Amino acid sequence: MDPGIFLIPTWGMRRNIGTSFNYDIAFGIGYGATFEEYTSFYSGETIHNTEHGVAYALRLAIGYKF
Repeated sequence: MDPGIFLIPTWGMRRNIGTSFNYDIAFGIGYGATFEEYTSFYSGETIHNTEHGVAYALRLAIGYKF
């Protein structure tokens, strides 16, 4: 896995199911960048590559309140 940095603001909502259960859903769009570093097989030199662009996030969760 390549290291990266992401800035994704999310919007979400939480709803109750009965008295003890709830579910949570969130979605976001933002900016992300990944940093790659690898060694070329033929020349032996280290190659650095950065990819950046639009990043998405989706979260689904179910919870229980004790």
